[in-house]
Amino acid sequence: MKEEGNLETGKSLAGELFENTYVNGYVAHAPWRRIPLWAEVKDGKATVWASTQSPFGVKEQVAGALGMRPPMCA
Repeated sequence: MKEEGNLETGKSLAGELFENTYVNGYVAHAPWRRIPLWAEVKDGKATVWASTQSPFGVKEQVAGALGMRPPMCA
């Protein structure tokens, strides 16, 4: 980490100084209920509908559960 400058010098050179404290409670980035996942397997392919922030992880997990190879893309 590179440190340079001086805060006290910066404060003395500033035209105006604004100070405040901002507080926000903890916000979990998580679903509050279980979200279902649907999969349709047809002609050796699976189409999956899932609400997720990890689409590639879901793709790997679903393919593994169905005994299939995950597609290379999409």
